[in-house]
Amino acid sequence: MVGSVLNNTYRLDSALTKGGMGQVYMGSHLRLTERRYAIKKLHPELAIAPNFQIRFQREAEAMMGLGHPHIVRIEDFLIEDSVYYLVMEFIDGEAFDQKIYREKRLSPREAHRLTLELLSALDYCHNKGIIH
Repeated sequence: MVGSVLNNTYRLDSALTKGGMGQVYMGSHLRLTERRYAIKKLHPELAIAPNFQIRFQREAEAMMGLGHPHIVRIEDFLIEDSVYYLVMEFIDGEAFDQKIYREKRLSPREAHRLTLELLSALDYCHNKGIIH
């Protein structure tokens, strides 16, 4: 997969992480060379579920309309050879689960700050009619 080009636009540069929904790659834009992306390739077995394609495309389109500082921006949605991809902004930094594993616990101040950021993002989504 690494080195593959999607939609004649995005190149999968390296594997970042794997999760329940799929594999995430670091990607780059072929013409906008300064842009970096997190590109999620969904597990093919998810796409065989009835109505998956319609539901997933609707969710991707709804998420593309969001603009909040604590929500990762969806840049594009692709289907290639029956494989689904989400192209997201790449945010450099430590994942929350890695931070918890490394630090074992958060200070009350840090937990409060992160909770407020999360609630702000959820409130924004709910006001847009999106329930997470």
